[in-house]
Amino acid sequence: MKICMIFSIYSPNYQADGIGDYTRILVQKLRQRGHDVHVIASGRYAGDDQRVIKIGDGYWGIRELVKAFRKIREGRFDVVHLQYTPVSYGFGVTFKFLPFLIQISIHDILFVTTFHTLVGGKWISRLNALLLSAFSHKIIGTNEEVAFLFRKWLGLFKGKFSQIPIGANVSPAETDIRQTRELLAKKYGIVKDAVILSNFGFSNPGKGFEDLIDALNRLNVNGRYYVLQIGAIRDEDVEFRNYLKSLIRMRGMEKNFIWTGKLDQQQASALLKASDIYVVPYTDGISIRRGSLMAGIVNGLPIISTFPRVEVPYFKDGKNVVLVERGDPVRLAGAVERLAKDKDLREKLSVGVNELAEEFDWDRIADRTLKVYSRGK
Repeated sequence: MKICMIFSIYSPNYQADGIGDYTRILVQKLRQRGHDVHVIASGRYAGDDQRVIKIGDGYWGIRELVKAFRKIREGRFDVVHLQYTPVSYGFGVTFKFLPFLIQISIHDILFVTTFHTLVGGKWISRLNALLLSAFSHKIIGTNEEVAFLFRKWLGLFKGKFSQIPIGANVSPAETDIRQTRELLAKKYGIVKDAVILSNFGFSNPGKGFEDLIDALNRLNVNGRYYVLQIGAIRDEDVEFRNYLKSLIRMRGMEKNFIWTGKLDQQQASALLKASDIYVVPYTDGISIRRGSLMAGIVNGLPIISTFPRVEVPYFKDGKNVVLVERGDPVRLAGAVERLAKDKDLREKLSVGVNELAEEFDWDRIADRTLKVYSRGK
């Protein structure tokens, strides 16, 4: 099968963020299954994948629409699969007519749209979602929030809809936890009986960092709680990270909040596994759309997060996660302290989350995606 994956980016390679990682890994898994997969991406792509077609920088409009359409027509693809979130393509309407153009002019192509988010805070996002949904042959949603909004606003197209979750972009690695903790102690001066909390991903709003800092401040009367913030720093995150650092500095916790910077997968997994608790107090609640959450799940960590806005059947409070109210650092601190003291509960949560990890296995995701392709129009 010849497949064209479409993903709009601004960064030099298409693994630069969560959805970029999703695209990269899905492409890899489909190629491993013998399919010829090409990618239409931003002109700023600077990687060495010879099957990446570059069509333009910034938000995509009429020029990118024409270029993408020509490349698709010339490529004689069986499937065109658009990875969509409103902010990636901009809020203009023009490029969203791509599936319409394909439907009326290239009749032997299956057009699939995956919605990672459905709307982006502007009214025109609903129109864009309507256009893509109306003219795509198949639609995939990656999480319950998308499924809920789809049923609410676009129920007319529910026959096209499938839900397939994302996977993790940090694969679990074999590691010596004791040795890693000794290295952490030596490098960062972490005390011997420390409780190490971890968090993975970019430092941007919405992840509850302010609540985590407040909770750490409440706990840290004896200085034994530490946070490992694992992940690269993008240019667009610098201002927010500086704000977070100012909050940490005002509380005198610079030594207890550790920014690792960019690490390879082996290093990131080693640090995650060396931590005691994975803390992700999202301001909008726990969600399977969060690649940062998947990192904790696949590495088998006891997880503390926040109650979701929309019911997420994967997560059971006290069985495979511990959930607290959103925006409540007092309860967050209580949950951290409870898990720090209760080894049996941590082990119970790790068992539960290891069972849950099977749902987000990349091979399963690739196979389910191929099933959507095989159903045809």
